Amino acid sequence: MKNLKKVLALVVAMTMMLGTVGFAAYTDVDAEADIYTAVSTLSSLNILTGYDDGSFKPEGDITRAEFCAVVCRALGFNQEAAPTATAFSDVPAEHWASYYISTLADQNIVNGMGDGTFAPDANVTYEQAIKMLVVALGFEPMAAQKGGYPTGYLVVANTYEMTEGIKAVQNAPATRGVVAQLTYNALDVPVMEQVSYGTENVWQILDGSSYGTKESEYKTLLTKLDVAKIEGVLTATAQNGSLKNNEISYKFHEDRVYGDKNWKTFISAQEADEYGYTTRDFTLADYIVDAADYLQLSSIVYLREISRGKYEVIAIMPGETGSTVEIGLEDIDDTEVAAGAVVYDAILYYPSASSTKTSKYKIDATADYYYNYSVVVGADDEETAFEAFDAIIRDEDTAAIKSNVDMEITLVENDGDSYFDAVMVKEYTYDIVKTVDAERGVIEGKNDDLTIELDDEDVAVVMVDANGEEITLDDFAEEDVIAYISEGGQRKNYDWIEVINLGESSVTGAVDETDAANGVIYVNATEYGVAGVEMPQLGDEGTFYLTKTGKVFFIDTTASVSGNYAYVLNAAFNDADFTEAWQLKLLTKDNEVVIYTVRDTIEVDDEEVSAKTEDCDFLAAFEADVDEDGADLDKSADRVITFKLDSKNKIREINTVNASYFGADKEYSADAQVLGADLADKAVIFNISAVKADNYFATDISALVDEAKYTGYYVTNANDDNDCVIITEGGSLIDYTQDIAVIASVTDIKLDEGATDAKKVRYYTSEEDELKTLTIVEEDDVTEMVASSYNDITEGALIMFAADAEGVASAVTVIANRALVYDEEEEEYYLSDVYEVNEAAIAQICDDDDDNAFVVGTIDDIKTVSAGKKVETTATKYTKDGEEEIDFITIKGAANAYTYQNRNGKTVIHVGDWRANNVEAGEGYIFIARLLNNTVNDIVTNSVVVNEA
Repeated sequence: MKNLKKVLALVVAMTMMLGTVGFAAYTDVDAEADIYTAVSTLSSLNILTGYDDGSFKPEGDITRAEFCAVVCRALGFNQEAAPTATAFSDVPAEHWASYYISTLADQNIVNGMGDGTFAPDANVTYEQAIKMLVVALGFEPMAAQKGGYPTGYLVVANTYEMTEGIKAVQNAPATRGVVAQLTYNALDVPVMEQVSYGTENVWQILDGSSYGTKESEYKTLLTKLDVAKIEGVLTATAQNGSLKNNEISYKFHEDRVYGDKNWKTFISAQEADEYGYTTRDFTLADYIVDAADYLQLSSIVYLREISRGKYEVIAIMPGETGSTVEIGLEDIDDTEVAAGAVVYDAILYYPSASSTKTSKYKIDATADYYYNYSVVVGADDEETAFEAFDAIIRDEDTAAIKSNVDMEITLVENDGDSYFDAVMVKEYTYDIVKTVDAERGVIEGKNDDLTIELDDEDVAVVMVDANGEEITLDDFAEEDVIAYISEGGQRKNYDWIEVINLGESSVTGAVDETDAANGVIYVNATEYGVAGVEMPQLGDEGTFYLTKTGKVFFIDTTASVSGNYAYVLNAAFNDADFTEAWQLKLLTKDNEVVIYTVRDTIEVDDEEVSAKTEDCDFLAAFEADVDEDGADLDKSADRVITFKLDSKNKIREINTVNASYFGADKEYSADAQVLGADLADKAVIFNISAVKADNYFATDISALVDEAKYTGYYVTNANDDNDCVIITEGGSLIDYTQDIAVIASVTDIKLDEGATDAKKVRYYTSEEDELKTLTIVEEDDVTEMVASSYNDITEGALIMFAADAEGVASAVTVIANRALVYDEEEEEYYLSDVYEVNEAAIAQICDDDDDNAFVVGTIDDIKTVSAGKKVETTATKYTKDGEEEIDFITIKGAANAYTYQNRNGKTVIHVGDWRANNVEAGEGYIFIARLLNNTVNDIVTNSVVVNEA
């Protein structure tokens, strides 16, 4: 028996595990929400939709007019019909909902407020919504017999389970979530229709039961929509069968078809098997991209006939029965093959970390097995599918359950017995992105290249992020971890592929502990499994890349801790509390200022040094040397180190660096990437050219300006790469790779010391919707205005800056601001809404190859393209060397986006993702965009529309 292992398997309800296929998920309706299935089903059927910003607002109110539209759509009436005259004085023909209200009035489903009005904008109440649905289903006679409005309607609704799962307050407005659940519940209720007229009127519920000697039809609201609902199991997709990319095979029971007789006849035309199950092939709607996730899982599909005998799947939902178990190889102790009278195979596992006995997952002897969507079968007549699966999870040489492998195993139970009906195995191929060529569809990986067949309609391509949201190649970046499964594991020339972008799934550090027996290591005191890579050893350091399940699959030792550069801002021996220890204040390579405590004994350049007392000469040499104004007197390469931390986040090792002085006023060549020496692509730049240490910053090589002159040092690592540069003079006071800031307001203030004039600026930056503050002092020795003036700091201006920890600017440059216009009638100046650019500042920021630029102009049109948003413009592009006219920009990925407005003299700035349509911007708007590395990094639009006349 194996060593006891931590068991990770969890039984998860299907509705908690899977999302809905067939509509875009709403940002505020989680897959675990009670109303998730209702909202997603109605959205797929276009009965109830969300908002342009991607939300559904389940707690929001819904008006009487809006709910009329919902009921009308549920009844299958034309949603695009022309405006219609109504009998209500407050619903004119031009009202957006006139058709819906008039149609329901003609059907006697609504009758207004009794005074000739309808109150279309009033919130629909819970009782009103119940009544409209009950009448729409034909149950008004029954409701009248049971007490009329509202009691009789509530009784009918409760009787036919329309109120199931709903918590609502009577006589109060119904929320969007409540009406969604009500309407969803109503879809399955058989309608009531009048079947006898004359002296004895008779109504019958059309549930397929007999009336006299005649069997009634079976009709629901789905019948009126010409939609069928069937329940069963998806058995084949393009990934595991010979189907086309837009087809699935679906196995369902003839008693699980919900619709009228015609649907049952069409769908069940094929002969059912001995258990009453029928398998049919269906076409998927265009927007269903991840149907394979439902393979062998209990599910519900909604169908619409697209031609005689051919059906399109509108949506796939989690089934109402069934469950799954997810288990990793590390959880499995052994397996058992069915023998004798036993009707199940079994996987043996430990139910908890403290268990001494194994439990069994019992798998039906007739279960289906899949490996990367392909059907697993026995190698010959003597081997069962389970035995073939067993061979997959065992080491070929030792026959032991595999270790050092990242394999996901899902057990599926669909029919309510104690045996699992399917076993799904996924083993992803992992890689790290080096470069992406979105036009050619090629991802260059550190292990191999992967081609995404973008333009081949016969190839099924699914690309999602770690949360399952659909993405494009523009969403991939250097150092992202990707996981993929493709036909035959091929990297190109496949029929289907599934790619998951896990983002920056890595950790940098050193191996603190190892447990080879269980395939576990500790990096920076955190436990990780190991998969597909040789077991790391104690002390190994680098970047450890992680799989979906958090296992290390690749180690990059070139990015080791030896490159963990930091600039020592200050050092001090702290004896203010109960412990006495040295502390270092560091500016890290990631541009963060941190304070670490030093251990009592540390390694310095491979030698032990005692740091127990204040007389540690090595650490004392880092104490800041500043004058009375705080100006730094020691700006040298001697303050650059690499370091390591222990498990308690204390510094345990420091290494000095091999720094070389490259001279004074050396010119940087961007083409050759040379500053005194060839620089590595990922070189760290410590800019310490400012006067005060608090204004230093760390950045990357893109911050160096072509042909600019610098003084400083470069650092050479053990691989002879020059991967760190210390700029002591000539460097910019501002990190021009930072995001721009958009000024929302400016107020004049007086500082306490000397009553100095200053401005307090409130601004937005980095796509954050929280206002931040900055103090800009009107004194050059405090705030240096780079290629700008103090008076340029105005509301709506775009700036970049450097500031100390107290939020006081040390340097500011104004990139653009609103033009100052003279009003002759009022004889005064005012700020217009047109941007004026600061060409001197832009020339200082941009480089020769035009990858960094600013674009200013007006929006002519906005189009959605495969790469993102194509914005057609009348605009000027400003670079270091001048300007040129351009007619479009493309927003390929996420950009910091702001829309500036002036409403009744008050500044309003909308913050969000411009590409995702949640920032106001439209044709005729004035805009300014910042391009960084030829990609839109920031874009600000102004709500003033320019009239060509």
